[in-house]
Amino acid sequence: MKKQKETFKKAVEDFKKYSLKNYGFEIHVYFKKESTSHPSLKDLETIVMLKLKDAHQEYNSFESFKDLKTRKRSVILHKQIYSYIAHVEYGYSKSAIARHLNQDHTSVIHSIRSISDALDTNDKLVMSLYYDILIMMKDYVGFITENTRIQSIT
Repeated sequence: MKKQKETFKKAVEDFKKYSLKNYGFEIHVYFKKESTSHPSLKDLETIVMLKLKDAHQEYNSFESFKDLKTRKRSVILHKQIYSYIAHVEYGYSKSAIARHLNQDHTSVIHSIRSISDALDTNDKLVMSLYYDILIMMKDYVGFITENTRIQSIT
């Protein structure tokens, strides 16, 4: 058991270095009590927000999509991709995603359909952004086990 904890702690430290080097953000990890097989909606949102902040510096002061009251294409696109990945990749219900974003579930349905259509028609912007975010999420989920989550970013 002790060896397993040491291995896990090393993996966490390696991921911290990896995220700082490859994505330019530092991650702080703490242990949560409940056990889930996939990341929470908040963790997924944090990763998508990091991608948005990386591309658009004017959003650095915002922590979540709930804070962003804008109809700018870049923000809407990130939010739609977040909804699509949360639903399609991780199986969250549309109503759970809507509750998390303080939106109506029909907005989430529209977001999922929009991204699905864009991916079907090979929209280069959407595909590029989608795969970049998906890789970031897979790195996070694949490297850190299900009993950790993002606490803060500095």
